[in-house]
Amino acid sequence: MITIGTTPPETFFAGNPVKFGIQTDNMLSYVGRHCQFKIVVSAADTVAGHTLIFTFPGKIITFTTAAVPDDSGLQIPTASSSALWSTWAKSLFDCIVSNYDLSSKYAITLDTATGSNRVIEFVAYNIGTADSASIVSHLITASVYNYFSGLDSIARPTFCIIGGIWDINMKQLAQDIKPVDASGNVTFNFSEYLSVILETNLFPRFTWPFSTTVLFRKFQNYILQFYAGFAERYDNSIHKIHYDLPRNAVPGGLNRETIVAYNSAGQNFFSVTENLLSFMTWAPLQKMTSKTCPELLFFHVPAKSSYDQLNFVVIVTFTDNTTSTFIIDIEDVFPNDVIELTVGYEKLALATRYPTKTVYSWQVMLSNQDAQMDTERRVFILDNIFYQNERVFLFQNSFGRAYDIVRFTGLGSLDIEVEFSTSSSETIGEYTALNAPVSKFAASEVQRLKVNSGWLTQEVKDYMRELLLSKQVFEYNENGLFPVIITNDKMKSFFQDDQYLYDIEIDYDRAYRDFFFQSS
Repeated sequence: MITIGTTPPETFFAGNPVKFGIQTDNMLSYVGRHCQFKIVVSAADTVAGHTLIFTFPGKIITFTTAAVPDDSGLQIPTASSSALWSTWAKSLFDCIVSNYDLSSKYAITLDTATGSNRVIEFVAYNIGTADSASIVSHLITASVYNYFSGLDSIARPTFCIIGGIWDINMKQLAQDIKPVDASGNVTFNFSEYLSVILETNLFPRFTWPFSTTVLFRKFQNYILQFYAGFAERYDNSIHKIHYDLPRNAVPGGLNRETIVAYNSAGQNFFSVTENLLSFMTWAPLQKMTSKTCPELLFFHVPAKSSYDQLNFVVIVTFTDNTTSTFIIDIEDVFPNDVIELTVGYEKLALATRYPTKTVYSWQVMLSNQDAQMDTERRVFILDNIFYQNERVFLFQNSFGRAYDIVRFTGLGSLDIEVEFSTSSSETIGEYTALNAPVSKFAASEVQRLKVNSGWLTQEVKDYMRELLLSKQVFEYNENGLFPVIITNDKMKSFFQDDQYLYDIEIDYDRAYRDFFFQSS
C-alpha cells in the first residue's frame, strides 16, 4: 500500500523543489523469510571431538569440543564431570557469539536457566537464502529444534510508482514514472512540471496598454491549484491512485539561502504572516519615481483568506506636509486571486485630483477593516528632476508572473549592428552597371543599447540583481513596450567616495531584428 510521507507546504513556489516522498510495502509478491532455529542444551558435553556444523552457501563453519581450546574460536571447551549443564550451555553460547560470521548474520540469544534445558535462539538479520545455514549437531547434549530455512524475496517484475498532478477539475496535467529503492521509497520532484505549466499559461500577465481609468485588475489564473496522486504499477496493471491534499503552486521561487533560513526555522515563505501581507516584489519599500513613469504592484490573496472585499488605499502627502486619502473598493475578491494595482502618478491622476496642491509622495496599501487586515505600505516619492536619458524597464520578478518597474536616469548609448548576406554569380554577357557579380540578398539590424542607472542606494543596487535574473524584460516609452534581452553576464557597480551612492550599467538588445527601415 502507498503512503504519502514528505509533502510540500499547502502553498509554495513552483520554481523551488516540490518533493513528495512515497513509501510502499507492496513491491514484493513474496516478502521472503528469515532463517531461524534453536539449539536446545539439556546436559553438559564432556567428550572431546564432537562437532557442531553450520553450512552456508559457499562456506562451512565447524565447531569442535576440546579439553583445552585453542585461539581459533572454533573449539568448544568440554565440561568436567561435575559441571552443570546450564553453565556449559553458557560456554557454548559464548563460543558461538565470538564467531564473526555467525554474529554478523544472526541475532543470537540465550535464555535464562530454568527447567531442564537452556535454549540458544538464532534469527537471521536478513531475509533470504544467502544467510540461511543448515545445522548438524554431533554434540550429544545439544539438539536443533524449530528450524526454518531462509527464503528469498520475490520482487514484482517491472514494479514502479506512477506519480502525476491533476488540476482541481481532475484533468491530468503531468505524469512521471519511477522505480522504488530496496526499502520501497521513492521521491518525486514536480517543480519542473509545475513551472512549465505555469509558464505556458497564455493569459495576460499584466494589463497592457496601461489604463488611466481602470486602476486594478484581478487575475484568477495566476496560482495553479492541483492534486498530486500516486499509484503502483505491476502485473501489467496500474492500481489505485492515492491522492494528496489540494495544494497551491505559485510561479517563481526563492534563492537557496532564503530556503535554508526558512528550513532552519521550521517555516516556509507562506507560513509567515508578514509575507502574506506583502506585495509581490522584493523592491525596497520606498521608491523614487517620476510623473510619467508607470508603477505596478501585485498582491496575492492568501489561500485561506476570510474576506471578499478590499480597499485600495492611497495616502497622498503634499509639499506643505498636509495629506489626503482616497479609497477605491475592490469587490468579489477570492482566495488565490492576484490583484494588479496601477499606482503611478499619471495613472492615479494625482494632478487632476489635487490641482491646487503639489504632491511630494504617496503611500499605497490594501485594507479590510472587518478582517482587521492591512498590507504593507509602499511609498512613492515624486522626483521632479528632468532626465534627458531616462529609460523605464518593466520586468518579470522572482514571483514568477508579477512585474516590477525600474527607472534608469544616467547616460546611455545606442549602436546599430547590421548583418547581411551576399551571393556571387558569373556575369553573362557584357559588364554593365546592373549585372555586378556580387549582390546582397538579405539584411537586418539589431539595436544594441547601454544605459547607466544614475545614483542608487546600496539597497536599490542589490535589488537590481532582479533585473539581470529576469527572463522577460520590456523597455517602456511613449511609443509603447519593446521586449529586450539583458546581455550583461555580471553587474558592474561604481561608487563615489564619501557619498555612499552607487550606479550600475546594463547592456541590452532589442529582442528582435528589423529587416526594414522606418523613420522614428
